[in-house]
Amino acid sequence: MIVFPINVGLNGSSKYNRYAKSFINAIERDASPTLLTTKEKTDINTLIVALLEINALDPLYFRPDNPAISKRIWLYPYINSTATAHKYNLVNPLDTDAAGRLIFTDITHSDGKITPDNASTSSAYASLNANDHITANDHGFLSFIDSDDFSGSTEFGIYTSSTSQLRLRCTGTTMTAFSCGTLSIAYTTNTAKGWWHLNRTAVNNGKLYKNGAQVATSSVSNTGILPTTRVSFLGAPQSLTGTLKASIFGGGGLSVSAEVLAEENRVIQNFCEAQGRLFFLNNILYWVDENEEYLLDENNKYISIWV
Repeated sequence: MIVFPINVGLNGSSKYNRYAKSFINAIERDASPTLLTTKEKTDINTLIVALLEINALDPLYFRPDNPAISKRIWLYPYINSTATAHKYNLVNPLDTDAAGRLIFTDITHSDGKITPDNASTSSAYASLNANDHITANDHGFLSFIDSDDFSGSTEFGIYTSSTSQLRLRCTGTTMTAFSCGTLSIAYTTNTAKGWWHLNRTAVNNGKLYKNGAQVATSSVSNTGILPTTRVSFLGAPQSLTGTLKASIFGGGGLSVSAEVLAEENRVIQNFCEAQGRLFFLNNILYWVDENEEYLLDENNKYISIWV
């Protein structure tokens, strides 16, 4: 298990490591005079150090030194409360489409969260071709979902047709992962809250994870193709009918091992907890309410005062 350090850089230094500096500098150059707080900088540094440590399990997992070979191609921590801070890709923090910056339409930005305003028009997407980075039988897609509303449906991913898609879709009490074409994985859940990950490692091997644990799988051979359109991390790849959900972390790229997924889950959870977005106790996920006064369980019941 990776230990999540406090305010350290590489080799135990108290300074920010160079990749954290690149991410912080990109935001602050763009957002000046609105700067990140010291805590936000520290949390980003700690997150990046922990992600780099996962490279001990897979040397290509997180490679901000060479984004072209990184298995994680997109990672969006949604630090701070502005569109400028939220748009930058942690793997490649350049203000370009090719680097995976997010483009927002009808999105509300708050501290550590992006929330759609309109069920049919809202989107947060990276304007790049997924085929340049992942393949039909080797890809992963993740999202940490913050709110819970099953009145309609919400989507994270890419969609051009029923045989050309890569997405997570919440409808009713079901979370369904669609991979390219015929391969889909459905899982009945009492809540959409949590960390969801679709992992595809072969033509007939797709798995859906929730909070780091595998919850559903499919061995149906895929016959579809990857879309060539933009990658949506919150919004409407397809027309929606209900209230969309808020995302507090998003990302994806090539598939990774179950061991790597487990470590990634711990690292992202710890980052979100450090930011006051959620809380874990005995491996149970709790959420901090909007006024930051209470902890909520998966059924939105107030269970504790949040101090």
